Amino acid sequence: FDRFFQKIYDNHDYWASFHTGLALDRVLDAGTHLVAPIRVTARAKSSEATINVENLWLFEIADGNFVRAQIYADTAAARNIAG
Repeated sequence: FDRFFQKIYDNHDYWASFHTGLALDRVLDAGTHLVAPIRVTARAKSSEATINVENLWLFEIADGNFVRAQIYADTAAARNIAG
């Protein structure tokens, strides 16, 4: 998960810092899918405001690999601080 989310931080100019947290005991194994609540703490470059939200990620698994990911995110919270 860390390498996946590092790409989000590395490829955008919006965030001065971007950290994710995953509580493994809260991940749900649904056979071909994993449901993972992931906490994001980030600080915007433009406003220096900090966001702390929990997003839900739905990962589809095939042959032991992630083949699809879908996020259910609080996009309004990020929009309001990113500038």
